[in-house]
Amino acid sequence: MGQRRETLYYRHKRVNEDEQILSEVKRLSGLYVNWGFGLIHGKLRLEGHKWGKKLVYRNYKALELNLRVPQKRKKIKRDNPNTIAAKEVKEVGPPMRLVIRFSE
Repeated sequence: MGQRRETLYYRHKRVNEDEQILSEVKRLSGLYVNWGFGLIHGKLRLEGHKWGKKLVYRNYKALELNLRVPQKRKKIKRDNPNTIAAKEVKEVGPPMRLVIRFSE
């Protein structure tokens, strides 16, 4: 049992596509800073590129774009935080009772 003939003549078709994918992902991540991988991949598909998501994601990780950390949101500074506290509820009249009558 030897090697198949097709493995000897195999040539990878996508030789220089990684460079093109890298440049396109860099361009889109610069234009749309808040976009993640899904939106960038979708935009590439809309532009007519037929690259698969695994191929694009591999290049996306090579640019270390998957390491973005969201910024912490600033807390609202209030002058008097006690004004927002819940007000006391005044009871009006006797408490309501639920009466259930079963008819036989």
